[in-house]
Formats: sequence, C-alpha cells, structure tokens
Amino acid sequence: MLLPGEHFEPLGGGISVIVSQYHRFGTDTVLLADFASPRKTERAAELGAGCGAIFLLWCREQAPAHCTAVELQADACDMARRSVEYNHLQDRVSVLHADLRRLKGVLPAAAFDLVVCNPPYKK
Repeated sequence: MLLPGEHFEPLGGGISVIVSQYHRFGTDTVLLADFASPRKTERAAELGAGCGAIFLLWCREQAPAHCTAVELQADACDMARRSVEYNHLQDRVSVLHADLRRLKGVLPAAAFDLVVCNPPYKK
C-alpha cells in the first residue's frame, strides 16, 4: 500500500492519510477543513486535493453524503485514492485525476453544496 518515502499520518477518528515529503499538509489545511465542514447530507468537492487531507478530515466523524476530489498531479492523485481505499471510503469519496482548467463537462453543473480549494504556497 505504501510506496518508498510515504507514511500514514493519523487524522483522528480512525482515519489516516498517506503523505510524503512532496505531498503533505499543514495547519491551513486543518483549519480550512474545519471552517468549511460540510453537513452529512451535502455533496462536497475539493479542488486541488493533493494527498486528500481535507476530504479525509471531513470523513472523520460526520462524513458528507459524497466528496469529489480533483487533483492534477498523478502521484498525489494516486496517494489520495490509496488513502480512500485504506480508510474504506470508496462509497463516499471519488478521486478524479483532472486539470481544473478543463473541468467543463467533466463534473455536472450545480452538483455540489460546498466547494473548497486550498492553494499551494510555493514560489
């Protein structure tokens, strides 16, 4: 399940996320997940999901009806998918490997109650 250089980071509530030196999360991710926490009846999307920490944080206690995570980088997308499988969340979370600039027609219009994006902080 884990590739070289990866490890599980426990998030609480029996949920863990796979992280590496290239794909990890920080305090801003946890704060955004808490601030924008969806209700259990809502459909949520995370754009630029990275390793998947936000949607996994949402799934700790009261998971939304469904989460769709969109990630451009293939390795991060793979980590997020493996985290979904590890946590047995395949029925609640879909991970989509796609470019945000080309989502028209890929995701249905007006399909989400909540959409979040945690931008990377890089030069």
